[in-house]
Amino acid sequence: SFGGTALNVVTQSESSKQPLSGVELTLLDDADEKIDAQTSNFSGEAAFPGLNETNTYTLLAYSSNFFPKRVNV
Repeated sequence: SFGGTALNVVTQSESSKQPLSGVELTLLDDADEKIDAQTSNFSGEAAFPGLNETNTYTLLAYSSNFFPKRVNV
């Protein structure tokens, strides 16, 4: 079951550190099952509410102008 913890994400360019809008973000559980998907806003921000802080998640980030990234959170 889900708790009340949120994962707040800020997407940014690794080289310029500027926020990236329109990045497709997918949150996976520890079995690599999709939990939620968001798109970063104009400030590069997205939120995944209602998570259990004791679980491990994987965040996938994709934008057509950048290499995809996979991060365990």
